[in-house]
Amino acid sequence: MPDRYMASIMSEEIINKVRVLDSGKLLLALKSGGKDSYQFIYREAAGVYWEKDLKGFISTKPNKWSYSEWFSHMVDVAKQIGIDLKLSGETDWHEVPEKEKEQILKAYLS
Repeated sequence: MPDRYMASIMSEEIINKVRVLDSGKLLLALKSGGKDSYQFIYREAAGVYWEKDLKGFISTKPNKWSYSEWFSHMVDVAKQIGIDLKLSGETDWHEVPEKEKEQILKAYLS
C-alpha cells in the first residue's frame, strides 16, 4: 500500500474524465480504472475518496472552494500517497463550468 513515505515512487495515472456529479462532487476518473489500494486515500483525511464503481477519485461536496481549487487539492492529495495524476489532450469534461475548466487546463495540461 502506498503511503506518504513512498511518494518518491510515483505511479502515473491519466485522468480520462473530469466530471461534476449530480451531487455536486468532483470526479477525476482514471483511464486505467485504478487500483484497489487507491481506496486508502481516505486516510489522508483531506476530503478525497476513491470511488471504485466510477473508477476515480471524488471530492466531498464543494462548499467554499471552486472546482479548480478542488482539482488542485485532489492532485496534491494523490501525490501524498504516490499517485501522479495527469490530464491528457483527450480528457473528457462533463458539467465543469468553462471558466473552471480553463483554469485547470492552464495549470495542469503540459
